[in-house]
Amino acid sequence: MLTIFSAVASYYDLKFCRDKNKAYLRSSYGNFDIFLDDHSKFDFERLSDYKGLHIIRDPRDVIVSACFYHTKSSEKWLHIKRKDFGGLTYQEKINSYSSFDDKLIFEMENAARNVIEDIKYWNYDNPDFIEIKYEDLIQDTNLILFREIFLFLGFKERIIPSLLKIAYRKSLFSGQVSNNQHIRSGKN
Repeated sequence: MLTIFSAVASYYDLKFCRDKNKAYLRSSYGNFDIFLDDHSKFDFERLSDYKGLHIIRDPRDVIVSACFYHTKSSEKWLHIKRKDFGGLTYQEKINSYSSFDDKLIFEMENAARNVIEDIKYWNYDNPDFIEIKYEDLIQDTNLILFREIFLFLGFKERIIPSLLKIAYRKSLFSGQVSNNQHIRSGKN
């Protein structure tokens, strides 16, 4: 979604915001056309007149994907020594387990626990968000869901064909986007 919506913003000269630390939001909340938050952490009290997309993913896949990712990623937080791990970093700790099952249990008890909590407490009845399953989206080669998403988000019917071209080109199923280490489904 990052590559799709950043390409849409670029093509239509829209202001795109993706600020993992939320510093941008603290200073000028709402000064963007498209905002992407990887973990759906929104300050709804400060939002007004918005439409959003919330992608739902099978929690089992979330855990497996995170486990693989955290064993190899170069994200800074994974490489900070921690007292609670006996001076090891998160990555060193997860990689200290010899069996994949033990790595999964570690992941479930640590980073994935927070993600699962977020999944559990998300308001799935918010009429200003469209809920789409990740597993359906990655197979949407006919772009039916993408069309529904763009219309829900308020894009005009006349530009939908251009948006769908961007979505297709920037989707994993197009064959034009290289897979990265953070994209994994329960099938692989």
